[in-house]
Amino acid sequence: MADPDRTMQQAIARFRTRMAAANHRFVQDRMTEIEAKNLPTEQEKLWDLSVYRHFNKLATGGTAPADQGTDEDRRKENRLRAATRLSDVPSLLDCLPVPADGVKPPLLPTPEWRAMYLDTIQRVCQRQADDWAAEEGQNPPGPIPRCDELGHFLAHASAAIDPDFRYAGIAPFDPSYRWGPDDDIVKRCADKAEICDVLAKRLELVNSPDTTDLILGATLLDDDLEVQAGFLTGWGNIGEHAEWFSAYLYCRGAEDSDSDSDSDSDSDDEEEQQIKDAACLSEWRWRVVLFQTEEDNPRVLYGRRPRFDSIAEFLEWYPSWIEDLDARKVRSLRKHAWGCETDCDSDCEEPGHETPLGIC
Repeated sequence: MADPDRTMQQAIARFRTRMAAANHRFVQDRMTEIEAKNLPTEQEKLWDLSVYRHFNKLATGGTAPADQGTDEDRRKENRLRAATRLSDVPSLLDCLPVPADGVKPPLLPTPEWRAMYLDTIQRVCQRQADDWAAEEGQNPPGPIPRCDELGHFLAHASAAIDPDFRYAGIAPFDPSYRWGPDDDIVKRCADKAEICDVLAKRLELVNSPDTTDLILGATLLDDDLEVQAGFLTGWGNIGEHAEWFSAYLYCRGAEDSDSDSDSDSDSDDEEEQQIKDAACLSEWRWRVVLFQTEEDNPRVLYGRRPRFDSIAEFLEWYPSWIEDLDARKVRSLRKHAWGCETDCDSDCEEPGHETPLGIC
């Protein structure tokens, strides 16, 4: 039988390699496009790249403010500010404020800390499931199992993120809630119970009644999923607008989701069945689910429905955005980030060389 911790470690390693390669390819493709414009100066070339997310400090000169970030943060920002040639950019990807390989380091260093995390998650989600069932006048759902796979993930990473240079608004998978032994609030706690209470309160704060409505409203659309418990793990923004959300949900496909289909829609049903989805959706499991609130869910993203029977399956899919991207899509995403709602081929940029919508 496969060692689940080893399986997760290998999945994260593959994800890290593929996400780094995807981001390097994205940057190299943009550099090739910029060089083809035959701009007269390196400064203009660098500015052309600085319109993408996280590159806004590129070639701006000066130094990072002394009161912002750590010494290491400022050192990296200063390297970005000091850039003088477009060809130097690939060597500067490790200076961006997000990891280009998509992996944030673990915050829970020992099995004891991870056990506290999982036990707290289970306790909060059990109460959540009981409350949801009571509100709907349903019988108690029974025990919500511990999300042990999440513990294996947190042994090797605190988050998997897409740096999203392209402004797609894709959500990260960040289930840690920045909780762990290095947390300043946790350091002031008197005992284990108080430490766990910090995490419970963060979960309950982020997963407020409004968030519960958001999760249930989006995932239960058309009775597609049954959700007993879960919590948000991230959201991706364009400006002040959240584009995509990620959640970790104890769910399954609704048993009667196909029972009301019309005979006239057989061809549509066949097309729907061809779209890749979670293979074991009929089973109750903890799943990673990505969704939007202003679109029909579950929509297709990078060739499949964005819900996954395991974290490892999600990590295998998450870097595949690069295969779904071409120059026109890049231009469209950038124009929408500027607030332009057309998909024409114009490269119209906002005057003033400012970051789109104030996003960095």
